[in-house]
Amino acid sequence: MGKGWRRKRQKKNHQNLEDKASGTGKSKRSVDGENVNGRGDGWIVARDPSSGKNIVPGSPVFEAYYQAQSIVEPGVEWKKFMETLAMPLPASFRVNLDCDFTEMLVNEIETHVARRIHVNGKEMAPIKRLEFFQGGHAYQMAIDRHTLRKDSSLAEFHELMKTHTEAGTITRQETVSMIPPVVLGVQPHHKVLDMCAAPGSKTSQMLETLSRGCSRTGQEPSGYIVANDSDTARAYMLVHQCRRINTVALCVTTHKAQLFPARGLGRKEPAVEAENPDWDVPRVALGYFDRILCDVPCSGDGTVRKTFNIWRTWSPGQSLGLHPMQYVIARRGAALLKVGGLMVYSTCTLNPIENEAVVLSLLQDSEGALELVDPRPLVPGLIVRPGLHSWRVMESTSRLQANGHVAPDEEDQGAEGEQEVERTLRDSGLTLFRSYEDVPEPYRRWIRPSCFPPKDPAVAERLKLHYCMRCLPHDQDTGGFFIALFKKTRPLPKPGAGKCADGGDAEGVLDVEEVVLETGKEKDSIEGRSMSSVDQGATSSSAAPDAETEASDYVVHDAPTSSVLTTPLQQEQQQAQKERRSQTRKTFVPKEFFVPLADDGWASIKEFYGVKEGFPRDRLFLRRDGSKVVILLSQGLVEDVQLSTRCQLQLVNAGTRIFDRASTDRSACAYRLSQDGMPYMLPYLNKRVVQVGPTALAAMTVYGYLDLDLLGPMQRPLLEDMEMGSFVAVLEPTCLAGVAKMMEAGIASFALMCWRGFGQKMNVMCIAHDLFIFQCRLKAARLVSEAQLVEMRETKSRLQLKHANAKGEGQNLKVTEDIEQACGKEMET
Repeated sequence: MGKGWRRKRQKKNHQNLEDKASGTGKSKRSVDGENVNGRGDGWIVARDPSSGKNIVPGSPVFEAYYQAQSIVEPGVEWKKFMETLAMPLPASFRVNLDCDFTEMLVNEIETHVARRIHVNGKEMAPIKRLEFFQGGHAYQMAIDRHTLRKDSSLAEFHELMKTHTEAGTITRQETVSMIPPVVLGVQPHHKVLDMCAAPGSKTSQMLETLSRGCSRTGQEPSGYIVANDSDTARAYMLVHQCRRINTVALCVTTHKAQLFPARGLGRKEPAVEAENPDWDVPRVALGYFDRILCDVPCSGDGTVRKTFNIWRTWSPGQSLGLHPMQYVIARRGAALLKVGGLMVYSTCTLNPIENEAVVLSLLQDSEGALELVDPRPLVPGLIVRPGLHSWRVMESTSRLQANGHVAPDEEDQGAEGEQEVERTLRDSGLTLFRSYEDVPEPYRRWIRPSCFPPKDPAVAERLKLHYCMRCLPHDQDTGGFFIALFKKTRPLPKPGAGKCADGGDAEGVLDVEEVVLETGKEKDSIEGRSMSSVDQGATSSSAAPDAETEASDYVVHDAPTSSVLTTPLQQEQQQAQKERRSQTRKTFVPKEFFVPLADDGWASIKEFYGVKEGFPRDRLFLRRDGSKVVILLSQGLVEDVQLSTRCQLQLVNAGTRIFDRASTDRSACAYRLSQDGMPYMLPYLNKRVVQVGPTALAAMTVYGYLDLDLLGPMQRPLLEDMEMGSFVAVLEPTCLAGVAKMMEAGIASFALMCWRGFGQKMNVMCIAHDLFIFQCRLKAARLVSEAQLVEMRETKSRLQLKHANAKGEGQNLKVTEDIEQACGKEMET
């Protein structure tokens, strides 16, 4: 069979997939008329306006489930709620807090959107500024990201957004995703842990607050952020997301959040223990972090407006399966939190099993060590709903029947309204468990007592569950989100020693050690050691990121569900795997470790660049022996985070790059300067710093190099006598005096890392994004105009085209000479 057969087969397979997605193709059904996945035929099919493909924006099971939870009032509001879920999510973004030309950028944004937007012939409202994002600039548009990208009338604004996003001055982030960092209120002296951080939009938001102004002035915050993610690949994505901030106060690790180690963190703080002599507890009980963000993996039904596939994978069993893991992650975060510190627990789901039930378990298990704080005053203008005091626990009837279990007695019990709810749930394929006693015995390790609300409503009132915040999509045209703010008032008790939510004994409390072991077996469960009929699917509130997707949510298609219904042989296999895992942990070596820069390397750097006394040489590290990159860490990280190979922390990255090993051995120094570390290094340099005028700097950012003949009589001799190697071209002091009046920027904001090679040329050693930001700074300071930069770019493009055409005709023209002549004319002008 040839290629034609393959094309026909591929076309047929593609058509089958489309039919399956649209519901027009054949599907296997069981004898009772349901699909084999137990969802039935009641799907609502609509068409995605951005892609033209069929989507599923709702289901009867979903509607019955959330109507029973009473999150939204029935009638008109419920209809509005469902209509909003079927609409694409509006695009939103924020100007980064560390941007030093914010005023210019905001004016440019508001100029584009001050007029009414016309999309497909319809007039749309302009973007609105988010009131709760105080101290910064955050916006929400009236259109979704697909329309922004495809509509020709928005091409200019989309190009502006894309350019500044790539440069790192704008972050595209979902509106509700900005709330947790705002609520935490990170300050420069805080030690912060982000437990489930990747891809890093919330981390970067907190990092901007922590390091605000420091990345361009060379100052260092006394605090730091430890950003963790269990997926190493996603942890490296997090490093890329935070690179633009250029801070020495970031450490990235990769651990399962529920197993995040305390060993290797912090020093003993006698002041804390002296102040509270009655706290006869281990050091770990006192905690290490002032602020913790616990943005846990969740079922993600709050993100259905941008992740349409969730409609097909959603089931009530996902929340029941995720609940134990969410609890142990939050419980671990509470253990690592300092007394007096704050922790945010957040999800992008509306389900109370993953929200209020977890919060309730934490509160009752802490025996008063944790208390809820009302975060509403911190987010003015944000419409939120209070936390629930009561909720219902449900499971799919078809799932129970598929595993040979009979649903609880269907006789109507309770008040007339409750009977009607139960009948509606049964008709929709859901089984309601009124209490833990109704749960079949094999399911009691999966549907836990902690999933149920307290029997006494006064318990929820006393614990202030109404202090939780739930964002509903139809309130402000956002995604769904849940936030709870905890304060730690004293050390936590021993795990499992608390009382259950209804005031009974400890049977209702999740056993932390037991749950940690179960969630640690997530991979085993996925491979088939859990119930075969359980539909698995979960979302982390921390959706698969792309260039224009909110960088905080991602779909995890396999959720930890259950380890019940195992045979004795399977139990033996699980025990053996547990022992092997324990042995593996004992001999684990971190993925990255850091070693101090050797004395001979530092001596060469100090002599070549004339480094002044006072530079923190003891905070220079290499990633492994022989690494090409030298990084600088903050004082807090060096003191509090053990970076040796004996530490249990699995490090991915830390600090900021300050030197790179040169690719040539002709330089007297083996290391060249890095643009990332310029704010921290420039104040200490006595040698290899050349002052240049603004026009010359602008020309260097456009052309990439400059001929020495074009420099003034002061700069030219310095460069002609300079040895090969890197140096810094910095704006003349006479220009800096005027800059300080217009914008808050340090001298390092107008410094370029360059290379002095052979001949009469110097080259700029910066990536394109850094050069773009540099040009924006020059424009914001009114040192050059946009017209000048445009003319330079056009000249460069014209000469490059001339060179390419001449080369095609066999001529040997040197484009560099033409560019130098053009640059010379610019300098003369």
